[in-house]
Amino acid sequence: MRSANRKVLKPVLYDRLRTQLEHEEEDLQKQINTAKKRLLHNALANSEPQSVDADQEVLLERSSRCRQRLRLVVHGLRRIREGTFGICELCEEPIGRKRLEALPTARFCINCQEQEERAG
Repeated sequence: MRSANRKVLKPVLYDRLRTQLEHEEEDLQKQINTAKKRLLHNALANSEPQSVDADQEVLLERSSRCRQRLRLVVHGLRRIREGTFGICELCEEPIGRKRLEALPTARFCINCQEQEERAG
């Protein structure tokens, strides 16, 4: 099944999506590091360690979203290395090309995604 995936996704598309995920991983890591530095700076500058201002709340929320997205991106890159990228994790059928182009971190085909959402 793993080798079949390469036949489903044309090498050019496969490489483009891998590159896109790698760039996104890099960007997300930079955003997380920037948020960490700003939070640390704010914590050191703040005389009341228990207080959290609005800027810190925004930084924490943004950092949390970036971490969640980074997990998806890293998972996608791992699937590329393992040769399972583009294959639904539930039904093991190919994920549609348009879906992967729109959402390279997709883990499920559209049918299984809909089932997951209904069940969840």
